[in-house]
Amino acid sequence: MAKKKQISRIVHMFVLLICVGVVLFAGVILSARPVSARAKRFNVTLKPAMTSIKVSWPKVKGAAKYRIYRADVTGVETGDEKFPTQGEYRYIRTNKGSTSTSFVDQKLKKSRYYAYLVKVYDKKGRRIASTYADDVYSCACIGLGIPSLGNNGYGENHINTLKKLYLYISADYYGVNAKDIKADVFRKAAGEKQYKKIDSISLRDGAAEYTDKRVKSGKNYSYKTQLFCDSAGKTYRSKMSDKVSIPAVNFSAKYRVKCLTRACTSQNRLEIVLRISNKNKFNGITTVLPKTKGYYDANYYGQKENGETAAYDFRFTAYSRDNVVWKKIPKGGVKLPAEKPLFLKGEILRREEDTIYFGGSTGKESMIISDGSMFRYDGPGVGDTYVSLDLKKGTGSAYQEYD
Repeated sequence: MAKKKQISRIVHMFVLLICVGVVLFAGVILSARPVSARAKRFNVTLKPAMTSIKVSWPKVKGAAKYRIYRADVTGVETGDEKFPTQGEYRYIRTNKGSTSTSFVDQKLKKSRYYAYLVKVYDKKGRRIASTYADDVYSCACIGLGIPSLGNNGYGENHINTLKKLYLYISADYYGVNAKDIKADVFRKAAGEKQYKKIDSISLRDGAAEYTDKRVKSGKNYSYKTQLFCDSAGKTYRSKMSDKVSIPAVNFSAKYRVKCLTRACTSQNRLEIVLRISNKNKFNGITTVLPKTKGYYDANYYGQKENGETAAYDFRFTAYSRDNVVWKKIPKGGVKLPAEKPLFLKGEILRREEDTIYFGGSTGKESMIISDGSMFRYDGPGVGDTYVSLDLKKGTGSAYQEYD
């Protein structure tokens, strides 16, 4: 009898497991249907105007109503790359009917950026589609968006000089881009307390270049710009752009360099001492940077005994004002004095060569070249600093340029 009960329990457990499996399997199948329906996604189109934003989207098959949500995403335009979550959108209205696929949003704040989410429901109240995605969204700015202002004095077309500084102005892509948008240019020289308007220019295709020809050599200038446009008898203005500072100094700094270490050879590592100074009083600010941990910041190019050129790792390790008291280069770097020289210790480390051949100031080739890790030149260019020190000729140069 006990044996029959045991068999009966086993049979019941087996049947129960089969039933549970069937239920779970059915649950997976049933739950998969609404997930696939909710996965349907479409895009929303935004058209900004001076006082409103028109929101529109394509007709969705089977739609009975569209629920519209809005999120303020102004922070994205100031550097916050976080995309809004569904919970950050706030419900604003419902459009009933399958063909009601647009509306004009007027309850907005000037120069703010807004994103929109549309959810679609069928007659049974089931959500069948949505514009939401966690990695992409569309946004627009009511009125004129904040313009972009850049240093245009670099590259092939323009190079900032002691007498001319170049700017590039572009209208915000997410705002109104009317045909007759203009921009006011404001400037503040070093030592001045307030920005002053220096010019008004017209934008073509949402952009314009501007040349400031009224600058004094050696001075630093800060610029801002603001867009404006006339519409329906009113003048609309954007918010002010971020500032751009450009010094009216040499585009390429020139240095005097003297190598204090004689020509020699070394098996693995060689320490050298240089004296460097500005060659021109209108050079920008040059900062010698500390060495990067575990990394060599430049290359030393020397000529071997057989006439071939060898490249070695190089970095500066210490500085001195008088070539007597030496200090470690601080975290923020050390600035090259405007008139007095700066003494620098550096080390050359061999790569695959058995011997370091150092030409000093007497070799056929003896140069140090870096692309931004060793020097920083705060001149009128843009981008990384490129520096070259010719120990044979006793000269050097540095400038900023995009890589």
